[in-house]
Amino acid sequence: IASGRISPFTMLSISDRPEIQQLAAQHWAKQYDKKNTTIEKPIQLSKKNKIKIGYFSGDFRSHPVAALMMQVFAQHNREKLLVYAFSYCLLEEDAVSHRIASVVDHWVNVRGKTAKEIAEETRGLAIDIAVDLSGYTEFGRPEIFANRVALSQVSYLGYLGTMGSPSIDYLIADQILVTPADTQFYNEKIIYLPWYQANDQDRPCPATGPDRNTLGLPEQGVVYASFNHTYKINPEVFSCWMEILRAVPDSVLMLLAAHDRVAANLRQTAVNAGIDAQRLLFTPRKKYEDYLAQYHCI
Repeated sequence: IASGRISPFTMLSISDRPEIQQLAAQHWAKQYDKKNTTIEKPIQLSKKNKIKIGYFSGDFRSHPVAALMMQVFAQHNREKLLVYAFSYCLLEEDAVSHRIASVVDHWVNVRGKTAKEIAEETRGLAIDIAVDLSGYTEFGRPEIFANRVALSQVSYLGYLGTMGSPSIDYLIADQILVTPADTQFYNEKIIYLPWYQANDQDRPCPATGPDRNTLGLPEQGVVYASFNHTYKINPEVFSCWMEILRAVPDSVLMLLAAHDRVAANLRQTAVNAGIDAQRLLFTPRKKYEDYLAQYHCI
């Protein structure tokens, strides 16, 4: 950890000790803070009556963060706020990107620009509050915030640990995500909501889905499912799942499996726990709407 070679995002899966997660984040953040090329020009609050809030993400596309945030963008009080979406997604824009662009006041594509260029553009727009929705995830660009693009910089939703950096002032959370006793392990000040998890009740959802037979599911019995990446399954969680299958006759568990080795390993672990391997069923990666359609059988 001290070498700064362990990604904080990886550490979230390795250890649930907040002091270890903070240490990993602090060492990782040094590579961005060291290269901080902060523009000399002081940041000015926008002169207009409305507060300008800018959301920054590499995931304004078909992605869970975009899906969860859609209604948040739409429901900002436009009498008090102007909403900007700064997209540095490396992938092509899709229908989700276009939907976000339609519900914010300003869509700003900064794909391919340097952190300094983005900071200059953001400062030119006099953004008051910058919200990082990516953090240390795959397409995150923490170097943007090391350049201090707004007076207040906030981390929310996409990355749920501390950024370990002086460049992020606040983390939006709830008391389950960050208990009051654990605030000492966060570089940020915590803004507590009753619950931090945003969602979108207007997202399209398939009215029908495949039948059980098509998915290889039994005709009867409870179907449990988790379509998270399998690296998130640790021994303690899997043991709990096996206990549930043991307690509920004829139930099955449906999981995501990117390749056959994952399925083989998990089935063997089930057998070791005394559960028939056939009670674990696997689905390959699918389009988002196809995942939702499967819930008609779950």
